[in-house]
Amino acid sequence: MQQSRPKGRLFFALALSRLFLKPAYNQGMQSALPREGGTYALLLHTPAKVPVLAPPQSTRHLLSSGFYIYVGSAFGPGGLRARIGRHCRKSKTIHWHIDRLTTQVPVCAVWISAEALEHQLARHLAQSTAATVPIAGFGASDCQCPAHLLHYRHRPQDDEFLESFERCSVY
Repeated sequence: MQQSRPKGRLFFALALSRLFLKPAYNQGMQSALPREGGTYALLLHTPAKVPVLAPPQSTRHLLSSGFYIYVGSAFGPGGLRARIGRHCRKSKTIHWHIDRLTTQVPVCAVWISAEALEHQLARHLAQSTAATVPIAGFGASDCQCPAHLLHYRHRPQDDEFLESFERCSVY
């Protein structure tokens, strides 16, 4: 009989700016992340407008200042630890849409779940009145989600965000 994890249970949330003084890639942060797969949401903050090349056809977009949440999943080798650690590094080969933003804007918090909630969470967050889709299809080239990157004028509160994770959990 296969043992199942409690549905809707989050591993944890990391506030990098509080734990590590500077919101930058940190080996200590990476080793705290699980090697198992799951869903993650990165919180990024930019006090100024940021130019980003993004699909389609590497179009130049100017992202507004504010907070951004990017929703993704990591079920390949190294799981959440490897994927989030990569996203937190500024120096990297551009592979995913989000790489074009994380090379310029630091990750300041990470929320993770053991569940496969990437698409449900991205769609749920896109329906929020506090969020806007800054670039249609960003991070969503393999699905029907409006985007996996969302813009917020004000920092989303942890409890509101965790409630979104819970609402998207499959029971």
